[in-house]
Order: sequence, then C-alpha cells, then structure tokens
Amino acid sequence: MSRAATQLFYEFAGHLKSTNYTRAKSEALFSFKRIVKRDVSLIYSGLFIDAVTSFEQFIEKLFVGLLVGRISHSLRVKPLAKFKSSKICKEIICNERPYVDWLPYDKTLKKAKIYFEDGEPFSLVDSSYIKKLRDMSIIRNSLAHKSEFAQSKFINIIKSVPYLTTEEKRPIGFLRGAHISSPVIVSRYEGYMGTLLGVSKRLVGL
Repeated sequence: MSRAATQLFYEFAGHLKSTNYTRAKSEALFSFKRIVKRDVSLIYSGLFIDAVTSFEQFIEKLFVGLLVGRISHSLRVKPLAKFKSSKICKEIICNERPYVDWLPYDKTLKKAKIYFEDGEPFSLVDSSYIKKLRDMSIIRNSLAHKSEFAQSKFINIIKSVPYLTTEEKRPIGFLRGAHISSPVIVSRYEGYMGTLLGVSKRLVGL
C-alpha cells in the first residue's frame, strides 16, 4: 500500500521542529551562562549537519518511493522507469557507489530528468531555493571537514554578505548571526531551516 508524499513532509517538518527546540534551548542556556560558547558551537554544528543529512534522506525516500510505487503524489508525476523494490532501485541509482549524492541540488535535478518526465516534481524547485541549498551544502561540508578547500568554499559564500562581524566570518558564527533583525531576530540557521521546509513542501505538492 502506498502512502501520501505529504506524510514524508510532515515527518521531516516534525524532525526540524524538534531539533530547532534543542537549538533554542542551547541559546537560552548560554544566555544564562549555564553552558559555554564551545558547547553552543558543537550543538549548532551537529544540528545543522543532521538537518541537511535528514533533508537528503527525505529526497531519497521521495525519489525512490515514487519509482517503486510506494509513494503517491498529488501532482501527475510520471516515472520513466519503475522498480519492483527499493533495494534494486537504490542499486541502480547509486551506480555501484555506496550512497547517492543528492546535494548540491543540481545532482538531484540531473537524476530526476533521467527517471521522471520533465524531472517533476524535483524540477519544480525555484532557482533561489536551489542556490540556498548549494550554500547549505557548502556550510555543512565546512563544518564536517576542516580542510582548506572546504573553508575556502565557505569564504566564497560570505563574500557577498555585508557587515559581518569577525565571529560571523566563521561557519558557526555565521549560522548564529541574524538573518532577519526586525521585528523579531531570526538567525541564519532558522532561515536555512525555512528553506528546507519550503523546498520539501514544494516537492510533495503542498
């Protein structure tokens, strides 16, 4: 029996809500000097990496689920290939690699154009969202890998952002910095989580 694509969205949204609660709690504890900045940094790093990884898992579940007929969609999605099992489907998509790269999102689009008519629903994501997803992938890599290459890619992102403090020129400081400062302060971390919700909602047809 298939289940609606929207269920994947609500599960993913629930996970992001839970992790954002943890983030907000860490900021509150830091403001009361119950934890130190290093603790906050570790929490932000772990939560951001988890969020991006969870989004990739969301894409894979939707992509594979549509191809094997286990996920139903409100749009007239037309797979160009069908598979009897998720295992076989993943093996074909992975092309002898241990896992599938879904980000940067261009990689998802490339696969979608092979397996779905007009690449839908994956091709329905706005270009502005695709750029933000690309930035998120770079930030995730800069947190997970301390290599000079990963850090240089992060620096390229922040070059276009004016008035950054010294702290905000580092990945964690950048995420904690204000994305919107009026009327309520919204961190860049929260802004990026909004991007993930917006993209995932578009993908399931909401």
